[in-house]
Amino acid sequence: KFSCFFILFVFLCLQNLCGTFDNILLTLCVMKILLKILFVAVIVETTLSVSSVKPVNGVSSTTVSIGNDALFQWNIVLENGDQDVGLKLLNGTTELWTQQWGKVSVEGKALFKDRLTVEKSVTYLKATIKNVDFNDSTIELRITGAILDNGFTKLSDIDSTISLIVQGGPLYCGEDLESKYIVGWNATPRFKLCIQSNPAPEISYTFPSSSESSVKSMVTGPSRDNQYTIEFELPPIAAVNCGRELLYTITSPNLQGSIPLTGRSTIILTDFPLDVTISSFSYENKVPKVVWKEIEAGLCSNKIAYYIEAAITKGPVTGTSLLIDEMGQEQTQILMWAEYDSPTGKKIGSKTDFAFNKTTTKTTTTSVPSATKDEKRSWLGIGIVVGLVIGLLLALVIFYIVRFYQRQNNTKGNQPSEFGEKGPTYEGVKDNVIVNTESTNGQDYEFVADHGNSKRANAVTNQELNAISPSDFTYTKLQGKSH
Repeated sequence: KFSCFFILFVFLCLQNLCGTFDNILLTLCVMKILLKILFVAVIVETTLSVSSVKPVNGVSSTTVSIGNDALFQWNIVLENGDQDVGLKLLNGTTELWTQQWGKVSVEGKALFKDRLTVEKSVTYLKATIKNVDFNDSTIELRITGAILDNGFTKLSDIDSTISLIVQGGPLYCGEDLESKYIVGWNATPRFKLCIQSNPAPEISYTFPSSSESSVKSMVTGPSRDNQYTIEFELPPIAAVNCGRELLYTITSPNLQGSIPLTGRSTIILTDFPLDVTISSFSYENKVPKVVWKEIEAGLCSNKIAYYIEAAITKGPVTGTSLLIDEMGQEQTQILMWAEYDSPTGKKIGSKTDFAFNKTTTKTTTTSVPSATKDEKRSWLGIGIVVGLVIGLLLALVIFYIVRFYQRQNNTKGNQPSEFGEKGPTYEGVKDNVIVNTESTNGQDYEFVADHGNSKRANAVTNQELNAISPSDFTYTKLQGKSH
């Protein structure tokens, strides 16, 4: 409208300036030029229309940590009465929301359940997906539609996409390692883990090994939903590593708040060499003794038992030496072998044969054999019995010594002369008998009443004895008795 009024104003001014009709041709030429300018201006105005629907800050993706909500937002700018029409929100080819219905579609609810919400105003369109996880990593929300002017002429198309990037991990997307792996001797176990992580995961290992080669590992991915495959191989398992633990740690580097995954697995061998090496033979106090080297099998050594066959079969035997009491000193053949209690059944090693006799051995009394559990229990029982007997005898000796010194300390003066050597007489006694065992001269006396009117008395000293009337009491020394 402004352009039209401007052209009309210019035309009137030129007509007044020309003054005559002779200059009409010039006026028409000028009008032609002005119309061309107007046409170009209209085209430029249409092309440079400020009405638009664009992502906030012009982003093409949004990054969200696992477990958080993802927000997709487009700003809507409409000028000069322009309007947006036919807006649709899609994920791939699935319509999630339409401007016509103004709510999440059935397909959108089927895909996101109740996690998707869409909000539309004249200035923005917002889509929110709640509690995202790695399964949402493929989401790309796309908005389509058109902008029309107030004459319903399409000014531009709307087509804008925002992708979702999910960060987090590491998480297992499959089974973690088992707590125990049973493998053969000298095997090279291989393991595989599925890990979800963004950024890519890193893994470290700890495993004792007698081999110079280290753990070999490889990380491949990501595949869908930020899944990585971690494969690693242990060096050949030696007997000394039986029962040892493989420890591993998986991290998502440079990710704040990331919690590492840790695990451990015990490696158990089904078999290993069970060759017994006899290190020495000797006589220990005229008893044959055999000493052998322990088979090194790491933490599985307690599953190994040793057997010796001489006069009789001994076993299972623990330790590394044994006294063979039943064999005596006669020449004989000895067979020795080891057995391993394997998870897949008992494994028996080859038997070692040796002729045991005086000419092939030397006498030694300086070494102390490693006793078996039965021998240790026998010696412990004998020690307890001997200790009890010695303790009882010592108590009796102490008792008699104390008794002797008590009597010595209580001895004062000599035996009273009025005591008669009548010997023990108890017959015909009708009255009370009074016994005093604390006599002053270490003797034992018995005081017996001779008639019914007797007195009760205790005498310890000579004076007390003399105070008792001889007519009332007689004193009889007890021969060989203690009271």
